[in-house]
Amino acid sequence: MSAGGAMAQESQEKATADTADSRLIAHEPSYLVLRQATGDEDALQAKFSFRYVLDTHPTRQPSVYFKYTGQFDFYAGTRPSSPVVNRLNNPALHYRHYLHKNTRHDWRWHWFDVGLEHRSNGQPQDISDPSVAAAAQRAYERGNHAFFDGLSRSADYISFEAKASQLQDDGRLAVYAKLKGYLGREDRVTWGPVARLGRTIADYDRLTLKATYTHARYPLLDGAPVTEASLEWTLGDKGLATDSVNLDLLQTVNVPALKIKLPVYLRFHTGPMNTLSDYTRSQRSVGIGLKFNPWW
Repeated sequence: MSAGGAMAQESQEKATADTADSRLIAHEPSYLVLRQATGDEDALQAKFSFRYVLDTHPTRQPSVYFKYTGQFDFYAGTRPSSPVVNRLNNPALHYRHYLHKNTRHDWRWHWFDVGLEHRSNGQPQDISDPSVAAAAQRAYERGNHAFFDGLSRSADYISFEAKASQLQDDGRLAVYAKLKGYLGREDRVTWGPVARLGRTIADYDRLTLKATYTHARYPLLDGAPVTEASLEWTLGDKGLATDSVNLDLLQTVNVPALKIKLPVYLRFHTGPMNTLSDYTRSQRSVGIGLKFNPWW
C-alpha cells in the first residue's frame, strides 16, 4: 500500500477485488515511530491494523468483515528488562454499509459501520486482586510508572462509525465519528485521587471525532508529494474534564537515490488515554517515524 492518505480506502479495495488476496486489506493507519512521553522512558511504538472481508465480493454493498488492530512499545535500551510492552489488542466483527462516491466540491457520506468489539492490553495483573490493588497504590506513591503497564484492562462494546468527505481539486477533507456503547469493562482505578471519583473508561472514551485534510492532486500521480494533517478529539462522559487530543502530520519525501517515497510522520498527543493500562493519567507525547496504509 502507498502511504499518506492520497488514495481512498474504497479505491484500494476495488483495485484489488479480483485478486486472490483481496479480502485481506489495510484498515486503520499503521505506523512506526520513536516517541517521547512525559513520565515515561523513550520507546519505539508500532501500530498495525488490517481487516479480512468475509463477503464473496468485498467491494459490493454491504460489507461484513473481521478487523484486528494491535499496538506495542519497544523499550530496548531505555528499560532494564521486559523491553516489549503490549498496549492494544482490538479484534472486532463489523457490518459496513457503503453509500455515495465523491464528486468534486460535494459532501458525501461514504459509509456507516456497526461493530462488536473487544479491546484489551493483554496484561496479567488483575486490579480486583487486593494484593495487586495494594501494590498499585505503593507504585503510585513511589512514582513507579512502569508498574501500571502490567495491569489488565479490557472492554467489550458496540461501535457506531461514519465517514464523510469533500473532494477538492487539490485534495480531500474527510470527517469521521465513532461512538462506543459499553457492554462490559475491566477498568477499575484503585490508586491516587482518581480512585475516589469512581471513574470508568467510559468517562474518558465515549465519542471520537476526527478531521483529516490531505493535500494532493486527485487522482494521485506517481511520485507526487502528499501532505496530510489530522486532528482527533476523544470525549468521555465527563466531557472536557477528561478529553484528549491527537494531532498527526504527514509529508511524503522522495528519495531519488533509492527510488522510494518515504511517508514521514509526526504524532502529538495530549491528555489521558495515551495508554490503555493507565488511561486516566494525563500525558503529553510526541513521536516521529513512518506512517503506512492511508485511511482518510
